[in-house]
Amino acid sequence: MAKSARYAWALLAAALAPLSCNLIPSGPPSVESELQRAVSATSTALAAPAPSLTAPPAPCSVSFGTPIAPDWSAPIDALASMLLDQLNRGVPPASLRAVLESAQLLAPDRGWAEGDVTGDGTLDWIISLVDRSSEGPSLSGTLLLFVCEQDQFRLAYSTPALNGVGAPQIMAFQDLNADGIGDLLVARDLCGAHTCQQQLEVLSWRGSRMENVLQGRSDDLPTPTIEIQASADGSGIIVVTALGINSAGAGPFRRIQRTWSWSPELSLFVASPDVPLPSDFRIHTLLDAEQAARAGDDSTAIALYNRVIQDSALLDWADPPRERAVLAAYAMFRVLTLQLLSGDAEGARLTYSALLASHAAGTAGGPYAEMAEAFWQAYEAGQSLPAACQVAQSFALTHTTEILDALQFGYANPAFSTTDVCPLAP
Repeated sequence: MAKSARYAWALLAAALAPLSCNLIPSGPPSVESELQRAVSATSTALAAPAPSLTAPPAPCSVSFGTPIAPDWSAPIDALASMLLDQLNRGVPPASLRAVLESAQLLAPDRGWAEGDVTGDGTLDWIISLVDRSSEGPSLSGTLLLFVCEQDQFRLAYSTPALNGVGAPQIMAFQDLNADGIGDLLVARDLCGAHTCQQQLEVLSWRGSRMENVLQGRSDDLPTPTIEIQASADGSGIIVVTALGINSAGAGPFRRIQRTWSWSPELSLFVASPDVPLPSDFRIHTLLDAEQAARAGDDSTAIALYNRVIQDSALLDWADPPRERAVLAAYAMFRVLTLQLLSGDAEGARLTYSALLASHAAGTAGGPYAEMAEAFWQAYEAGQSLPAACQVAQSFALTHTTEILDALQFGYANPAFSTTDVCPLAP
């Protein structure tokens, strides 16, 4: 055991009151969420209101025994029984926390919470212990819930320590489902070579046990920030924002948000569809245009394609001149197809002429001008937009590197297919 931990343990006798552990709750842990391994330095507050209980929870009136210094170097699966023994010997939890912190056994910053978890009016303790013998980018650990029953503490809930999965972090302890009882928002780090994700749980007391009431997964959201907002019914809304993948090969990342809201009918937090956040990258503006076109909103799509072509303030990725030429040429071709689709033959002719004039053979955008020529000749020959699109798709298929691969901006962005290039073919 570390010298500081032994010293802290030696001070426990002075901290023990002679009658009972009438402890004053110190409130939930800090809910300031500081993003670790972020794409950019940022932090997000977990800002929903604390549980609105009718009265503060009462401390567990355990009888005092003789404090004995445990062997905190024991394996993690033995520490739970040691902690239970210490609590039931009357060791004040605040003093016990100091010892665990000195021994570096608590999950950093988010390893401790206190409050009424079960709704019986007594003070319970939640502790996240780190397994210092574990390996990997995130030390594993276990979450323990000690509840007070008949003036004694009982270990009511524990989780296994899993290799490769970080110790549970207590992100918030507050009433998240508006039932007047505190719930735990817990996160576990899952880190790869470049980027970390977090698997979230909302742990809520259901009758006689803790259950996870958060539906679905969150460990597919790279470099997340977490925010809790208050809903109209008083429950919490959990908002997770994915900031990015810390790898150059991923390309420019489109930040997305996933939101969980409380469903009284299901008694679960249910996720809403992911929402892509606004982006200043040219490729993301192009993808927005593609989405609008697929939805049949041609006017919005044409406006976004024109922004790809004209807006010099948009951001590019690795090779700005080449990327801008490629994306502008492709966008001009897509505008041409949409103009024909809407019956604007004169506008399509002007766009076609501008595409050929601005992207000559041998330039980065040249292959899209060649595809447009094949498309236009087929259209003029038969006045059939589906047949012309079929010709464009065939051209893209035989020029995959120049047409399709040139539109791939890292693995975080979708790949283009021949159908995407001209979706009007039969």
